[in-house]
Amino acid sequence: METKHQKYHRLHYDKRMISKWKSRGLLLREGETYELIFRKVNSASNCELCNVSFEGKKAEMDHDHISGYFRKVLCRSCNASYLQVPKKSYKNNKSGHRHIGYREKRGYYTVGKSFKGKRVGNREFRSKIDALCYKYILLLKIKSGLFNNNGQECPTNP
Repeated sequence: METKHQKYHRLHYDKRMISKWKSRGLLLREGETYELIFRKVNSASNCELCNVSFEGKKAEMDHDHISGYFRKVLCRSCNASYLQVPKKSYKNNKSGHRHIGYREKRGYYTVGKSFKGKRVGNREFRSKIDALCYKYILLLKIKSGLFNNNGQECPTNP
């Protein structure tokens, strides 16, 4: 039996999708509305690039991540590769380096890496140079096999 919540989501699918698009940064050009874009996406029968049929597949709304404007209705594979912009290097990471985070409130850098599902090398540093040095030493230890399967450092022979 369908709950009220499930019924609402089924009946208001368009509002939910439009809300997702807005939260992901979709902007409108002059004369466009979110409802028109939603209707275009739902009524499309073929991908606008490769012309593959959407039978049994979901049409995807492609938009420009820089300007925020709607571009085309595409299949999943075309949407993943269409005008692919090279990823910025760790744009969510304030230190600009992979596996190194910066905690503004506390004023320190953290280093941590996952190795075989375990977190290894969690340390804090006051300077970015110290954090970078530790990170590369940690990566060398991982590459040379100085960590066991549990993510613990193996003792070394002098």
